[in-house]
Amino acid sequence: MVVHSDHCASLFRGLCPARGVFWNGSVVWIAAHSLVRFVIEGEHVTKMPMPSRKKDWICAYIGESGGHLQMIGYTKEEKLTACFDILEMQEGQSEWSVLYRVDLNRVKELYPGIEIPTWDTLNHQHKVIDYIALSPIYVIRGTKKTEQHGILIFSVPGKIMSYNMEDQEVSVIQEVMSPGIEQLAHPFELFWYSFYAYNSSLFPL
Repeated sequence: MVVHSDHCASLFRGLCPARGVFWNGSVVWIAAHSLVRFVIEGEHVTKMPMPSRKKDWICAYIGESGGHLQMIGYTKEEKLTACFDILEMQEGQSEWSVLYRVDLNRVKELYPGIEIPTWDTLNHQHKVIDYIALSPIYVIRGTKKTEQHGILIFSVPGKIMSYNMEDQEVSVIQEVMSPGIEQLAHPFELFWYSFYAYNSSLFPL
């Protein structure tokens, strides 16, 4: 199968193959500041709409759950607050809507070390926070049929954690501290494109 044109080449500019997701018979990638969709059955490439964005907004996650496409994005200032929206697009629609609103301030209270100050205020009593080491990994969409609540899986340095959308409960799923990482001054968090959700398959591996 060969798919190529000048139009396709421009769409795929800046594409990172690992930063994509399979959704309703298509593969969707982040390419620069755009979404590119390759429809497998029709073997054609289209550009998908992005949500309305503020200046310096970045896409921090794209994934699929319950047959819907989810996205998380924020500005630096929004991430520092640890409060952000999970957006969703349903098949056949062309607009993003807010699925969940997330408040992870509790995580900052439990693990103050995830707030990293600027280098020049590192040893000051009043630090200027420049970065928060917290990243979304996977969104599990809640369903009324099974009465399952929505869950956000996220990482902080050394831990994989979960956040329940219903009661805002925060739990540690797994410690991921490896030998030597605890010696780093600020071991960074893990990112969503390094993880893949388990799906049962008819094909043995």
